[in-house]
Amino acid sequence: MTSMFDVHAAQIDVMFQTPTFDVDVTNVDVRQLLLEKVKLEGQLEMVEAEARTALRERAELQTQVHAYLTHTHTHTHTEAEG
Repeated sequence: MTSMFDVHAAQIDVMFQTPTFDVDVTNVDVRQLLLEKVKLEGQLEMVEAEARTALRERAELQTQVHAYLTHTHTHTHTEAEG
């Protein structure tokens, strides 16, 4: 099963790969390049939003774990004393 973290890591790996171009530079269509740029900027915004969501969810989970551990620790000591 692929985790959300694995998916994000794969997307980040793709983002940082060196691009390769099989295009004759003399025949570049500027309009096509601008469309590709807009598409890539949109993808980047999506990845950034997903990263922010993942970080927020991680922080929430860390808070829940901390609360659980504190609760467990308190009850363990209370039962041992009582």
